[in-house]
Parts: sequence; structure tokens; C-alpha cells
Amino acid sequence: EWRLISAPASSTSRLTPGNQVASPRLFLDVLGEYEVELVVYDDLDIESCTSSRLLIKAVTDQGILVQVTWDTPADANKTDDSGADLDLYYRRAQGDWNDSDFTVFWESTDGDWGIPGDPTDNATLELEDNKGPGPEQVSHKNPDPTEIYGVGVHYYDDGGFGLSNAVVEIY
Repeated sequence: EWRLISAPASSTSRLTPGNQVASPRLFLDVLGEYEVELVVYDDLDIESCTSSRLLIKAVTDQGILVQVTWDTPADANKTDDSGADLDLYYRRAQGDWNDSDFTVFWESTDGDWGIPGDPTDNATLELEDNKGPGPEQVSHKNPDPTEIYGVGVHYYDDGGFGLSNAVVEIY
């Protein structure tokens, strides 16, 4: 039996397809520390050995990484196909928020802002969540140190659930 002991506060990670399969998957949805535990039982359903714990640290190798997660208190099931939709925007200072030449967001997922055609200096929307609770994530591996960048969150649709509380983390 696998157990997710701890995860970052804004994480919605869970073991899939379940916690009683030999090799479940755990998507590390936000940066931070995750702790998982394995408990092994014998044929008599008695714990057969000392449980083992593993600490996993999710870190970034990006120059800039921005994540937004959100909690919608009125949404009782945060893992189904309904919920609030917040959108993460990451832009160059001289651009407008919806200008795809200067902003990375749901409609423009890749910003070729450095050397034309060189993907190693692009800003990219890596994660997009349309039905809450996120995360949405933008990475920018080699940002221009002389450039100013902005971060914004747009509350696109409440999905009928009202208020959402957003958390923006910048690494």
C-alpha cells in the first residue's frame, strides 16, 4: 500500500490509478517536497516489514518558473471536469497582456523572444488547466537579464462556483 504522506500546500497530487497497485504514478504538480510511504502486508494482511518512506524534492532547472494554483471553496470535487478557470499570463514589459508577440498565455503558448528559432531562450506555457485547481505553469529557461517581465492571472470563468483564491509562485 502506497501512501502520500505530505505534499506542498497547493498540490492536488494523488497516486494513480490507486494506492494499492505495484507501481502507481505520482505527478508532481507543483515544486516542493513530497513524501511517500510504502507499507507491505503478508498473506494474512499483517504488516510484514517496516514501512519505507521516500522524500522527493521537485525543483526547477528553469531560469524563471511561474506557477498558479487556486482553491475554489464551493467546488466540492476539485478533480472532476468542472470548476473555475484561471489563466496565467507571462509577458515582456513592452507588450499588452493579450498580445501574442509579447505574452505567453493559453492562446499563445510559446514566446520566441530571444534568438529567432532558438528554443532554448523561449518562454513556454507548460501546464494549462481549464477546470481548476491548476496548476498552470510557464517556464523561461534563459531570460534576458536586461528585460523586465510581468506576471498576471485572469479569472476567466468561475464555472458556477464563485470565489477562488489564487496562489502565484515565482521561482
